[in-house]
Amino acid sequence: MTHARNLSLVVATVCLLKSHVALAQSTGHAFVGVPRVTHEQMWISSPDPNYPPGALKKHLGGKGLFRLKIDPQKRTVTHVAVLESTGSKLLDDAAIRGLAKWRMRRGGLADKIDHVDVPVSFTP
Repeated sequence: MTHARNLSLVVATVCLLKSHVALAQSTGHAFVGVPRVTHEQMWISSPDPNYPPGALKKHLGGKGLFRLKIDPQKRTVTHVAVLESTGSKLLDDAAIRGLAKWRMRRGGLADKIDHVDVPVSFTP
């Protein structure tokens, strides 16, 4: 089994519309009924982050949550922020580098969002 297989990457399927995000932040309420989409419907390119060899040697693992800011015109990731750390800077940095390469499809819900939250899990 390759090291890449040891990395499991799960993509959040709930994407919030800009207006829902602004309203949720101002009211503190969650919204029900926000459309759910599949990974394939959302992303044209989404390579798995590379598992850092140094982290693998140390048997480091962890789960984190990352926010991808999306350029609405180019459909590229402009910034990746750590919302919840994996517990390791090596793993967080690897996730950021990998997620920064993601590219969004055109059309549908993807045209209406400016960010998505993506959980990432590294398992040694």
